[in-house]
Order: sequence, then C-alpha cells, then structure tokens
Amino acid sequence: MRFLRVVMAAVVLAGTTGCSQVALVPKSDAMRAGELTNATVRTRTGESFFFERAAVTADSLSGFAQETRAVYLAGGELQEVTEERQVHLALADVEQLSVTKRDWKRAGLWALGIAAVAGAIAVVADQSSSDASSGGYAPPPKPPE
Repeated sequence: MRFLRVVMAAVVLAGTTGCSQVALVPKSDAMRAGELTNATVRTRTGESFFFERAAVTADSLSGFAQETRAVYLAGGELQEVTEERQVHLALADVEQLSVTKRDWKRAGLWALGIAAVAGAIAVVADQSSSDASSGGYAPPPKPPE
C-alpha cells in the first residue's frame, strides 16, 4: 500500500509541476502580444532583467523586474546581488528576449510513463504474491474414514 502512495505522489508531482522550456521571442511577436510573462531580457550593454509580467509597446518594454549583477567586495570577493525595481527599456536596446513556458505535453508524458511503470510493477508484484501464497504446496490428504 505504501508503494501505491509513493507512485501516486510521483505521478501527481510529475503531472502538476510541468517541464519548463525557454523560448526566444522576436520583438515583433512581443509587440503583438502586448504583455509577456516570465520574460528574461538581456540588453546590448549586458544587463539582464527578469520580469514576471512586462508590458510591451511599439518602442518600449516596462515592468517590475529583478536585476542580477555582480558586485566586487573589499578583498576581491565577487558577489551576485539581485535587486527588484521598476524598469523601462527601449526595444532598440534589447538584444535578447526570452520567455519560460510550461511544456504540459512533456509533463503529461512523464506522468503517463511513471504510471505505466508503476502499474507493471504492481501487476508483477501481485502475480508473485499470489504464486507465493499458493507456494506450490498442497495440503495433505485427509485420512480415510
């Protein structure tokens, strides 16, 4: 029974989390959409921003973004610092624009595969337990009366 619970948890986890896929988005497609979710933007100057939601117009991209940059500390140590702030970028300054999407088809196939393997294991385990319960042992015959 514990095995079944573990398998069901694995199927639910694989089916609900989804597999992520990063896709590059042309600027024209971004303008047509008007809004992007889970977008990563790299500018010509090398800055990188992550937007949960970004509004895209004909000439700009804006939203509340996380910026990660390297900072040199005293003693020569390098530390990455993440700051959240309102960002307005000209589309001309954007070098690369990508979005992270969930690939539900792949997640569904993983969940189906896990369920199939678990089902096969359960069938084999059930057959071996029924064979073991009979054990090939026949009860002794009753004495004649």
